[in-house]
Amino acid sequence: MRHKTERGEDLFEVSCRAVIFNPDHTKVFLREYDDHSFNIPGGHFEYGESLDSALRRELHEEIGVEYTGELIHADFIIYHVERFGIEDKINLIFVCEMPDDTEFVFDPSESRFVIGQRWVPVEEIIKPEFRIYEGIKKVIARYSESEEKWAKF
Repeated sequence: MRHKTERGEDLFEVSCRAVIFNPDHTKVFLREYDDHSFNIPGGHFEYGESLDSALRRELHEEIGVEYTGELIHADFIIYHVERFGIEDKINLIFVCEMPDDTEFVFDPSESRFVIGQRWVPVEEIIKPEFRIYEGIKKVIARYSESEEKWAKF
């Protein structure tokens, strides 16, 4: 269901999400949904929360990681979600690195739609048939190929 202001203007939910690369940028940590599509971890803001604290909280809630490293703002993406009717979302996308051996937590009761999570090779993600939002796929492709974007790490 589209949310509207009192004047009938569309409202967008604003979320923050993280593209988590392994150190050599060949894999991305993704969550798999019951329709076999994928997404990156993240979620909504709590009232009064900063970007940084919201994303760190979401990473802890969704994948059990206390991430203390740097978050690089990469892009923002507007997309439509149709699970409970149509919702328009603005997602602020950040990139970060975590070691391949990071111990992620998967709690099936955390979301009734998420069926698993795993490292996925970038070469698989950028294939046309891979089911992830195109804007996220573009961020993954851009940051996996460009060393200068990682100069801060």
